[in-house]
Amino acid sequence: MAANLKSYNILVIEDDEMLSEVMLVTFELAGAMVRVAHSGETGLQLFHEMNPDLVVLDVRLPGITGWDVLKFIRIVSNTPVVMLTTMREDQDQIKGLTGGADAYLTKPFSAEVLVAQLEAVLRRAKRDHEDHDYEDDYLRVNLGTEQLFIQGIRCDLTGTEFKLLAFLVRHAGQICTYDQILGNVWGWEYRDNVDYVHVHASNLRRKIEHNPRDPIYIVTERGVGYRFEPQK
Repeated sequence: MAANLKSYNILVIEDDEMLSEVMLVTFELAGAMVRVAHSGETGLQLFHEMNPDLVVLDVRLPGITGWDVLKFIRIVSNTPVVMLTTMREDQDQIKGLTGGADAYLTKPFSAEVLVAQLEAVLRRAKRDHEDHDYEDDYLRVNLGTEQLFIQGIRCDLTGTEFKLLAFLVRHAGQICTYDQILGNVWGWEYRDNVDYVHVHASNLRRKIEHNPRDPIYIVTERGVGYRFEPQK
């Protein structure tokens, strides 16, 4: 099998141990690094710990269902989720896709087709990230090269500052909650440290805003989070 998933971190949440073992071997042969959880609770714990590139998610799980796992993931992250289930009804597929799944596949499945589907989802996610560079007459953010320019002059940011800016830029015009920011920039173990967000947002404002006390790019949504506001 071609190494189509090389270097990707994949989380499989599937209660069928034999099937999850098949997926583990299949994805590893395709080059991925794989972790497996057999319940929704364990799956969410691993999701917070490993920050995967993609999640393969069953619907019928003991305890927390796959629907609820998907809902929790979408509250804090845009990580691609592929649902893999025996539930074939149209309403189930619609529920999964409108609930935030990037693909909805049914069992049984071909290993080659599954790997190809995951690769396609990861390609789309990568394109979406690359398509979100930002530029106006004053500010340019290049996500691919991790560079920031103010009026054509490069401005140095720390790694964390750029990760925060990049996350906000990718969701330009949208409110990003503290949980979403902490989970995606620092990692899920830091999700209670809201002060981290305030400090780094303040540092960013000092570097990119005309007037840091009256910001136009990094806008506070009081009690909720922050929003990057395009100026073009």
